[in-house]
Amino acid sequence: MVVGWFAKQIGSKLNSGVIKLEEELVEREDTIKYSPTSTERMLFNPKDMSTMRPLVKLRLVPKMFRIMSPMISNMNLSLKSLSENPTDPKRRVDDDFTKKFEGYAYEIGVDDIAYTELSGDFIFKDKAVKYGGGVIVLLSSILLFIV
Repeated sequence: MVVGWFAKQIGSKLNSGVIKLEEELVEREDTIKYSPTSTERMLFNPKDMSTMRPLVKLRLVPKMFRIMSPMISNMNLSLKSLSENPTDPKRRVDDDFTKKFEGYAYEIGVDDIAYTELSGDFIFKDKAVKYGGGVIVLLSSILLFIV
């Protein structure tokens, strides 16, 4: 019981900064917003951690925080650095870059790579993204990465 309470407290602190920055992103005019058919990102209300239910065994909580903490930290960094992004980013790459990128991805364990267009249907409800257009999906038997 104490571990569950502790996990909720830490999770709430880690998540609160990301939530605030994501809300600010939705308010920006230069973003692509979610669609009416978008799904929720989380299985609990991140503003009310009492709604969190244990989705993993308690013995896995320390491992979960070793993974989640850097991930949330990187989300924070990414959202905070949006103002430093170019206003008109490069949207096409040459074949040489693509070959190097795909070679590296396969080298680090990516099983397959797909390229597609971003639709608001694939943006979580109440969320937004800065740039739209092409999306790179990296598939792995261990993890799913969407870049």
